[in-house]
Amino acid sequence: LRRGDAQIAQFGRVGKGGRRVYIEASYNPLKDERGKLYRIVKIATDVTIKAVKMREALDRSQAVIGFSLDGTILRANQNFLSAMGYSLSEIKGKHHRMFVEPGYAASDEYKQFWDKLRKGEYQAGDFCRYAKDGHEVWIRASYNPEFDSKGNPVGVTKYATDITQDRLMTKRAGDVVHTVVGSTQELALAISDISHNVATTRDAVNSVFEESRNAAGAMDEMVAAASNMGTLVTLIDAISNQINLLALNAAIEAARAGDAGRGFSVVADEVKKLATQTGNSTTQIAADIAGIQRISTVVSESLNKVGHLVNQIVDSSNSMVSATEQQSAVTREITSQMEQVRQMVVR
Repeated sequence: LRRGDAQIAQFGRVGKGGRRVYIEASYNPLKDERGKLYRIVKIATDVTIKAVKMREALDRSQAVIGFSLDGTILRANQNFLSAMGYSLSEIKGKHHRMFVEPGYAASDEYKQFWDKLRKGEYQAGDFCRYAKDGHEVWIRASYNPEFDSKGNPVGVTKYATDITQDRLMTKRAGDVVHTVVGSTQELALAISDISHNVATTRDAVNSVFEESRNAAGAMDEMVAAASNMGTLVTLIDAISNQINLLALNAAIEAARAGDAGRGFSVVADEVKKLATQTGNSTTQIAADIAGIQRISTVVSESLNKVGHLVNQIVDSSNSMVSATEQQSAVTREITSQMEQVRQMVVR
């Protein structure tokens, strides 16, 4: 004010009989025509009722505790005492460190916390404190330095809200998300195993398909060879018939020749017998070849059907592999998103 700077704020004053009074006031320096300060004019409004009601509202809705600059507890309202499980007589005159974990109380971080408050620096955030019975109490609090008329810090008042239940719910939500993440990861592994097994089955079926196709090709060649053998037997049978006919003609000519053709007749008779045996053998061979052809045809058709079915299985296996790969990708994406949610919940 002596420098000519106006001061405007809400101020606490002491009335007659020690009554606490609050005013909203402006202190206005006045200067003469030479710019010299010669008077201070204060314009004030009594806001005691409003200030008291506001303090009472804060006292009802929040936990409030006051400290000296060294952290000694000076006062605390009932909300704070109820949250921490203490009576005022149990905490008044003791240090704030009684509410924190011993390791933290001995740390540089805790020392710096109070150093900043002693310098008049405001501190706010979510803090973990410990109640009388040792359980965690989470608070959302502001540590507000108080100043004297000269602007020097003289104490600290903390306003806090108990958010323990919110933190517990958040932790439970995080645990649930963690469980879901774990289950989703297990599902992803299971799907990966299924995909691997289906792929292995597909490869095996492909091998079966290839072998059945080779077998079908070999059977087709066998059918063709049997058909060629049938043609050859038919030719042999025709030759046998011709030999038989020639033997008959030779026998007739030998009979006409009388004694001179008797030896030739014996040879012709043997040739005829051989031709007859050959004819009988070729007939049996032809029947056997016909049977082989029928069986080969049936087997070939069956192999073709097997090949068709195996091909369908291959297509189904490929579809299953593709589906499981897509499902695995979706599951990985879900796992990633759930992990992000878990980290957000934890924070």
